[in-house]
Amino acid sequence: MTTKPNFYHWRSQAGGEVDLLLEWNGKFYPIEIKIKTTPEIRDCRGIESFRQTYPNLPLMPALIVCPSHSMYPLKKDVFVMPWNARVKI
Repeated sequence: MTTKPNFYHWRSQAGGEVDLLLEWNGKFYPIEIKIKTTPEIRDCRGIESFRQTYPNLPLMPALIVCPSHSMYPLKKDVFVMPWNARVKI
């Protein structure tokens, strides 16, 4: 039996934000959603803020979902993923 994921939006008092936080099987997946085709390192600020705020959570690699043409690493544990990617789980 597969557990259903929980979905959250996270925002700190200081303004750090993660658009979508997926909690699935006890692990957390930070997800940013961008309209630009080529995200930049600064687009990871919310993800990094979340990681610093909750260093003991079991965090998985983060995604920046956007209209890019391919999936690629933006930095350690942050990947750009095309919005129309087909992912097999």
